[in-house]
Amino acid sequence: MSKEGNEQKRLPEFEKREHIPLRESNTETEEKSKKRYFPSIEIEDLPEHSEILTDKFEKSIETSRNRRTIFQTHNVYFKVTLMNDIYYHEKDLERMGLDLLVVIDKNKAIVRLEDEETIKFSDKLKNYDEKKFKTYLRKLQNIEPIETQEKIEITLESEMKKPSEDKELFVEIRLFPNLDHNEYKEALKSIKEYIVNKGEEYVSETIKKKRAKTRVKIHLSSIRELTEGVEPISTINTVPRYRIGLSPSRTIDDTLEEFHPQIKEDSPTVCVIDSGVIKDHPLLEGVIDEVADFSKITLDGYDNNGHGTFVTGLISYGDSFHREIIRNPDIKVIATKVMDENNSTVDLEEILPEVVKQFHGKTRVFNMSISTGSRCRILDTELASIIDTLERKYDVIFCIPTGNIDFNDIEKFINNGESYPDYLDRTESLLLQPGDACNCITVGSIARKESLKSLARKNDPSPFTRRGPTPEGRIKPDFVEFDGNLSHIQRSNGVYVYGEEDTASISLNSQFENKYLTSDNGTSFSAPFLSRYAAKIIEKFPSASPNLVKALLMNSVPLSQITNTDKRVLGHGTPSLENALYSTPFSVTYYLESSVNMNEEKIIKFRVPEKMSKIHGKKRISIVLVYDPPVDSSKEYYILTGLDFKLHKGGTKGYQNSSHNWHYYNKDNNKWDNAKIGVYEWQRAGWGQDWDIHIIPHHPRALEYEDYDQRFALVVTLEDISKRVDIHTAVMNELGITVRDIERIRIR
Repeated sequence: MSKEGNEQKRLPEFEKREHIPLRESNTETEEKSKKRYFPSIEIEDLPEHSEILTDKFEKSIETSRNRRTIFQTHNVYFKVTLMNDIYYHEKDLERMGLDLLVVIDKNKAIVRLEDEETIKFSDKLKNYDEKKFKTYLRKLQNIEPIETQEKIEITLESEMKKPSEDKELFVEIRLFPNLDHNEYKEALKSIKEYIVNKGEEYVSETIKKKRAKTRVKIHLSSIRELTEGVEPISTINTVPRYRIGLSPSRTIDDTLEEFHPQIKEDSPTVCVIDSGVIKDHPLLEGVIDEVADFSKITLDGYDNNGHGTFVTGLISYGDSFHREIIRNPDIKVIATKVMDENNSTVDLEEILPEVVKQFHGKTRVFNMSISTGSRCRILDTELASIIDTLERKYDVIFCIPTGNIDFNDIEKFINNGESYPDYLDRTESLLLQPGDACNCITVGSIARKESLKSLARKNDPSPFTRRGPTPEGRIKPDFVEFDGNLSHIQRSNGVYVYGEEDTASISLNSQFENKYLTSDNGTSFSAPFLSRYAAKIIEKFPSASPNLVKALLMNSVPLSQITNTDKRVLGHGTPSLENALYSTPFSVTYYLESSVNMNEEKIIKFRVPEKMSKIHGKKRISIVLVYDPPVDSSKEYYILTGLDFKLHKGGTKGYQNSSHNWHYYNKDNNKWDNAKIGVYEWQRAGWGQDWDIHIIPHHPRALEYEDYDQRFALVVTLEDISKRVDIHTAVMNELGITVRDIERIRIR
């Protein structure tokens, strides 16, 4: 076997130092300044504005009421547009008596109003002399009806336009979010009666707090009638299909007959959410902690696809199979089967909460190497929001892939004149759902090896990896790790692209009677490496939150990757587990987990030792801030709270953000990105003692979070680039702490 692979560089034992925790005693708070948002319409323009809006409101009411042919609701639904972003004026909508349902643009929303309130609202629009409503009217820009075609997703709409037979489709019907339970119940009852009377199949329904949906098998001819007849329907789309793997696995020669795995009893555990695991594989002896079947089809968790077994091997062995000497497994696995080769339309939105609820007490790391077949889109984030919510509720971490570009699509790109890596710029190469989940770790792929026929060189993006950013501009993927490559042959009828065995990932073969190992390609096989790293970080820091795990991994990436990589494809780069776990004599890492109220700023102090300040050489302070914002799939902007930070130089009053020595690597991206990095470098002597970092909340984008305590993790690294002074010892001495003190805090 090849000696090549993604061997993580290991620190010599004599260089390993402990990270230093910061205490809450190092922090203080001060009140944040508040902004005011004023109406835009001038007083003298109100009469004409009132007349226009009144007319539009009455037309919107009429349109909504005419759509009650199937479900007799007692509410009207329409769209409103405000002069400013809606999250600044959610209280105003509430005081107008409008129920906010979906924010479809930063200043446009779908709202609901009870029938009996429509006359009162219309009178207020006409007779706006009341001072309070005069202010509201100045903030309203437009009122318009909801068009029924807006409810039918693009892919389904294109199917309906085809001049073909009236075929049956498996579709998912979602009702508007944020309705009350009774309206959900009655609307689904009406839909069911319609489906049954039409001779169609009503498959399932789900009603949760603020959410409801149903899955039905229905002919194309019935879809538009259903959409127009049930006003609370938000969207109708084909049921999402989930993907595992990219190419058919290939068995490879191996020489493992004499290898007998030995795993330590106290090894950390990762839950693999996949196609199950093969039974009795010789290399999984002692590795499988538990097997559970959530697929609703089988009961035994048996892997009849091979994908789950392959992922399990990578979780437990890492890249060991790329080496001549196989390391023993060092991660245990809980294998949960959620799908197999025959049920790609399972409902992961229903299954994932069951999995996490059952196993979050045994592990805090969940690897889900599964994607949908659809690119990430605004307001199509239900699965992502479930993952984000589960992470916050149970204090767990999900590691998921970006998804893959299919071989056939790559061939089409190349044959149309778009070679690798140019086709990664195309919209069709954007990451797949649920890769936009903000609190999880999304992983892309870089090539481990190359051959004469490979599309990518070693360490370049794998030809099948997908890119970000997310629809609202956040950096994704978070990281990349090694996986396979693709090769190509020029033929008379065009380029043929295939997965070459010698450049693919190697892991366990589910058909192990003849060969223990097999090879495969796909971002599915990059995500397990980050799951391994997360498990090992939690093993060392048992109380670490997902925020801290992600911050330590971001902080571990070499600065050259952070500054030079294309973040759309490579995210923050490839992390170093050793750097995430340990400081060195010349590189000291502080860490803190805390929270800040949305009405305050938090000031965090950290020590730059005198010995470091006296060095006449290059010095660096790196700062990573990660927080876990609440999310809402009914809002175009998805993330509801935001944090930022500023660095304050020790002994001075000036922030470093305006300095030419300061580099803030989120400045060109969305300010609501929940992971932020800043680096400050200087050479001349000075500026020792305490420095400050100010954690600054943005205005929350939902009313319920105005007085919210947002959790965050902060990681700060001091580095003597010249490696002249043992600054780690200097910090320990100045703070008066010992390694035993650090260990006691870490395991508490």
